[in-house]
Amino acid sequence: MACQLSTSQPTRMGYLGPIADSDIIDGLSVKYLKFFGLWKVINDYRIAGKRNAIIKFTVLISFVLAVPYVLFQYLSYSYIKVDLQKATFLNLYPLPALQMCCRILVFWFRMDRQCRLYNLLKKDFLYIPKDKREVIGAVYRKISKTSNICCTASMIVNFSIIGLYILNPGISVDYILYHTGQMDAVTTGRKKILGGWYPLPMAETPYYEIIFAYEATCVTWAGILLAVYFCLFFQVLICLYAQFTALGVHVSTLEANCNQRRYDPEHDSRMFKELNQILRDHQKLLSLSVPGSNSEESAVFVLSHKIVQHGTVINESV
Repeated sequence: MACQLSTSQPTRMGYLGPIADSDIIDGLSVKYLKFFGLWKVINDYRIAGKRNAIIKFTVLISFVLAVPYVLFQYLSYSYIKVDLQKATFLNLYPLPALQMCCRILVFWFRMDRQCRLYNLLKKDFLYIPKDKREVIGAVYRKISKTSNICCTASMIVNFSIIGLYILNPGISVDYILYHTGQMDAVTTGRKKILGGWYPLPMAETPYYEIIFAYEATCVTWAGILLAVYFCLFFQVLICLYAQFTALGVHVSTLEANCNQRRYDPEHDSRMFKELNQILRDHQKLLSLSVPGSNSEESAVFVLSHKIVQHGTVINESV
């Protein structure tokens, strides 16, 4: 039996095709990605290789909200009293906004890689023999349940934090404008959500209300993005684990079938074919999980070719 080595070029993103609900591994829920539009972003990019309006709008709004806030914090040193403690306070608050922008940019510039990784969510990503599909399906469902619980917990925690920040603002406007030292020592002034300075009379109406609405929008937007991007990346990671686990189950059951006293050429031929497929599936997983592992692809295929040839020679000699 000859094993043909693959000489085709890497698949273009436009030909990957969408991932339908029926393609997803058993029990895995992508409802949060669907609700917030990222599932459509991924499928549209897999179909056409282009970023759709949803991700463009997300990037635009994120920078429109984040850039003024970050810019004003670093301009504030020229307009308000600052000591070491207050400077630390002003420097730390913009960091979450910068971090969120960096995450969005990473997703934007590496969307091809991210969308290709979503092949891991497909239940037919690996070759699973019919007699093992029930066992491996149970493995998929168990791991999918963990993923669903973690994603739901992330949503609950992030929305709870959003509500806590908005309903219980704790930063005194007077501290930002006039004081230094311990922030807790300042009990006067109206309260705001974030510890930011703005080139406006912050304590006066309607500027205070405008700033409060702006900061509430920033916190809500950042909290939603944080939860959704957690689901986006965590589900890929958990599915990678699920696929490796499924491959391990396949290998372990293959070894169990070899424990027989009587030599069976037909069984050995099937075993070598399955072992060949296991090696190929393992290489598929490595190519997604380990950067630069494509250099090992030819070696793995040659090894699988020799294994199949070896099995054929044994059968013919018998």
